[in-house]
Amino acid sequence: MGSGGRAGTVNDCTDNYLRGNMATVERNLKRLRKAAGLTQEQLARRAKLSHGYYQRLEMGRHDPPVSTLRTLAKALGVKVTELLE
Repeated sequence: MGSGGRAGTVNDCTDNYLRGNMATVERNLKRLRKAAGLTQEQLARRAKLSHGYYQRLEMGRHDPPVSTLRTLAKALGVKVTELLE
C-alpha cells in the first residue's frame, strides 16, 4: 500500500510490471521504430525526447515511466500494449 493506506495506482502497478519486462519493451521499441521507417533520432524528435534518452531506452539502460511509453506509442501510431507484448 502507498502512503495514506491507499492501494497502489494503476501507474504503480504498470511501473512494477515494466521493471520485469523491459527486454520485451526494448525489442518492441526497436522493431516498431524500424517498421515505421524511423531512425532513433526521428522517433525521439516525434516523441519530444532527447536522442540520447531514447537510445538509452532502446538499449535497456532506463526504465521509462508509463507516461513516456504512452508518448512513444503515440509517436509510433500504436497502442501502448504493442510495446508491452
